[in-house]
Amino acid sequence: GARDFEQRHQLGARTVDAAGNAVTATREANQKYGVTDKIGQAASSAVTATREANQKYHVTERASQGVVDAAKGARDFEQRHQLGARTVDAAGNAVTATREANQKYGVTDKIGQAASSAVTATREANQKYHVTERASQGVVDAAKGARDFEQ
Repeated sequence: GARDFEQRHQLGARTVDAAGNAVTATREANQKYGVTDKIGQAASSAVTATREANQKYHVTERASQGVVDAAKGARDFEQRHQLGARTVDAAGNAVTATREANQKYGVTDKIGQAASSAVTATREANQKYHVTERASQGVVDAAKGARDFEQ
């Protein structure tokens, strides 16, 4: 099986050796060229440049003021147009209309009857074609096949 293949070809040992070699090569390149130091210097320069630009152009303050202004504008718009109250009224009207349509046309009763019919048809098909038993046997067979493959 898989264990014999691994033992014949020593894949585990070869993988560990390759990983060790990669770590060693990376460490040597970093020591020779100072890669991590250069990355650190670049990151530090980027932080400094960002801080200076923020101090010069007041980006943070302007963004904060924009958020405050947007919130104030939304609140003012809501107060002028009473969207919250109108939304609640519309939702209430929709619920009332749905309730009236259900009473008039018996929608929920029809849905219940259709669901019951679907369950009955499914039960009859299962009894006739043995779907549950066949599916269970397929799962058992697949588990046996996987176990045999593993050994």
